[in-house]
Amino acid sequence: MTLRRFTYLYIAYLILSSAVARKGLEWLRGLIGAEKVHVIPWVFLGVALCLVVLIIRRNRISWPRILVVASTFVGIFLFLKGMRIPEERIHIFQYGLLGFLLVTSNREKSWKQTFVMAFFVVLLVAGADEVFQAFLPDRVGEIRDVGFGCLGGIWGILIAALTLKRGPSRPIG
Repeated sequence: MTLRRFTYLYIAYLILSSAVARKGLEWLRGLIGAEKVHVIPWVFLGVALCLVVLIIRRNRISWPRILVVASTFVGIFLFLKGMRIPEERIHIFQYGLLGFLLVTSNREKSWKQTFVMAFFVVLLVAGADEVFQAFLPDRVGEIRDVGFGCLGGIWGILIAALTLKRGPSRPIG
């Protein structure tokens, strides 16, 4: 499977999973408890940091870029810490991964084309996700969630831009 196909499947997952996300969250709270569910975004942040460190080591990224990457993680940490509804933190990671995948799977284009396309797709998917949720029982489509999705997407796009080398993406799997 190519990375581009995986990215398309991930986009479909993002939109379709919103139909069962609330029930899944309730099930998870019942299984492990609400306190432990609130830890999950912090685990995601730690895993993302570890993966980015591996990419940085593999690609031999310069110190100025490393400092910018580190500052994006600090910024995301502070933003997440201040969020009122802990469950909304997941938007940052879902769309951060989407932004990262979009840049990674389109590296043969110019950086400018890749960034514009990646941001536009993130915005489109986040908007479609919220419109879809507006028609679901027990769900609400909110414009601020589109904003959280876009913030996460920009974060993923920046991380990819700062850590990846140019050239075509390789197949996965």
